[in-house]
Amino acid sequence: MKFLKPTSCAAIILSSLSVSAAPDIFQSLPNDTITAARLNLSKNNLNAIKQETQLGKLFSDPKRIEKLKSIFEDMLKQEGEYEDFKKNMHEFGLEDGDLHNLLNSRFGFSFATTDEIKNKNIGLIFIWVKNDADLINRFYQGFADNYKLEKTEKRLDQDLSDTKVITLLDQTNSEASHMINLEDGHLILAIATDLGAKSMTSDFDSDDFGDSDISDDFEPQAFNKVLNQIISEIKFQAQFFQDGFADDSFEGDDAPENQMTDEAFAQLKEISESYASQLIAAQKGSGTDFYAKTLQKEGMRQNTPEGDLIMEVVADLENIKMNANTKNIFAKFGQLSAMGTWLTYKNNLMFSNLFVSLPENKRGYLELLNQPHVDGKPEAWVPKDLQTYSQVAMNLPFTWNKVKEIMVQENVPNAAQIENQVNTQLQMSFQSDLNTLLNSFGKKVEIIEFKSNNPFQSMTYNGSAAIVLDFNNPELMNKILMTLKGLAGMSAPGTLIDSPLLGFNGFKVDPSKSNGVAFSVHYGKNKLIISLGEKTDERVVNLISTPPAFADSLVNSAEYNDFQSKYSPDKVLLSSFNDAGKTMSQLVSGFNSSDMLDKMSLLGGDDEMIQYFNKFKELIPSEGEIINLFKLACSSAHFSEHGLVIKSTSQLPKAK
Repeated sequence: MKFLKPTSCAAIILSSLSVSAAPDIFQSLPNDTITAARLNLSKNNLNAIKQETQLGKLFSDPKRIEKLKSIFEDMLKQEGEYEDFKKNMHEFGLEDGDLHNLLNSRFGFSFATTDEIKNKNIGLIFIWVKNDADLINRFYQGFADNYKLEKTEKRLDQDLSDTKVITLLDQTNSEASHMINLEDGHLILAIATDLGAKSMTSDFDSDDFGDSDISDDFEPQAFNKVLNQIISEIKFQAQFFQDGFADDSFEGDDAPENQMTDEAFAQLKEISESYASQLIAAQKGSGTDFYAKTLQKEGMRQNTPEGDLIMEVVADLENIKMNANTKNIFAKFGQLSAMGTWLTYKNNLMFSNLFVSLPENKRGYLELLNQPHVDGKPEAWVPKDLQTYSQVAMNLPFTWNKVKEIMVQENVPNAAQIENQVNTQLQMSFQSDLNTLLNSFGKKVEIIEFKSNNPFQSMTYNGSAAIVLDFNNPELMNKILMTLKGLAGMSAPGTLIDSPLLGFNGFKVDPSKSNGVAFSVHYGKNKLIISLGEKTDERVVNLISTPPAFADSLVNSAEYNDFQSKYSPDKVLLSSFNDAGKTMSQLVSGFNSSDMLDKMSLLGGDDEMIQYFNKFKELIPSEGEIINLFKLACSSAHFSEHGLVIKSTSQLPKAK
């Protein structure tokens, strides 16, 4: 964005400092809100992380923050922009340190739609920030005094619900927005816009986002460019609702001109003022029911993680406006009523949950996702010194039966003959049938990733990973592999290289024909192995042939078993486990290597960029430091009686 360049963003984010706690606006959102999000980066909320964890202690270190500020100021001075930068900050009403403090705010966003204007899909958006009232008041006054209108805008200073508001009207771009200062530390931007309209503004180009001087990026005028970019992105995402879920009245205006008529724009202005007034009145009064009602949907409260809330996103899917046909289609996917995702912290643990309310026996076609769950436990051959171990439930007979049911319900032409046609082809090629093939596979997929030396060493994949599946029909699999080799030999000679390993049948792909990536497929001991990375196939085949000692096996690791038993359910659709400290340490090692600079040069990085990169590297924790900032992490997905639950837990080591 033009408003904040990467250099200034880094400076702000890593220098989080202060803001006092305050009531949240979530409880005042209009009842027809579809989705709302909030992010709490206030000092009080992050205080526990800073005091209790090594991660928080390191990044809140005053010396590190001052070093970052110094680097940023040196960069401005080097470019001769320091004085202009300070001048532009003052025009915003901001004093030294305010820009950093603004990042320690409570941020929020909400989205709704209305069909009140014929043939228009109107989006109603709130964006807000909560910080110290004096800081917000100065920012608001600076904007009021120094903002210069775009050529398509008109400004109106007015009162809504006894609150002074700066209104910007842009009929050319079908937008009405209101800057609202509640004078309690809340600054709200209320936007009403035609989601089907394309921007007509001609002076908004790539230079607005980082190619101009840094000091220009902080002018009050840049605020409008940020707003335009946000609205453009919202419009793009909202096309899903407009084109698919929208009511019949949302089908759009086919007139060649994009601009709203005077009558339609007058309606848009009235709607925007009414919607903003609702929020102001609710915030000053007793609030609304949107948030409480959404959390009362089945399973929502039960799947909100414990701890201090850092981020929350909720959606009331029943507030999406749909035409009759779309409602019928949507209903086939079950009683989807609400969604939520949360990020919380408690006692050196970071919790993240994603929940989709989808009650048992009311899942429609989405029952296809509800594969028979597995225990997630690794087999004895899996070593404990992996970077990541994951397991995914995969029951192919279950999946195929569900697909057949859906095809019958949807009256797919010749649905009954499809299986017969597949069986005929399998009989001709492998002397088998679909039922035999599907039942030959196991009920899970194991994915392992080994530690690699430097992920930035090459431009292509430089890791070491493998997918391992059970397949209990050696005769059939060997026929399949032989057929693949034969087909490749005829169509692309030399692409597949025969590669027997310790009794495992298989092949490798010639790296010169796969962008330098080592790829291979092997089968033996009822295991199908798909490998990526140099010598990964040999490592996996050796492990399966000669499992590690008892103490070196992941399934026998006390640390793994204790962590998984506490934070993963007994039966899962998916589970994953890794040592995040070691993973991050490896990334930092690669980031600090000369290989990273070489890749930047190849990608066109100039000397100035590389100079800035080297300066910021001074702030990045060393390998020894970062390995102590993170520890174990696990994630899982499963269906409960209430819906789909995806959760993860990460350990943050105690501050020293």
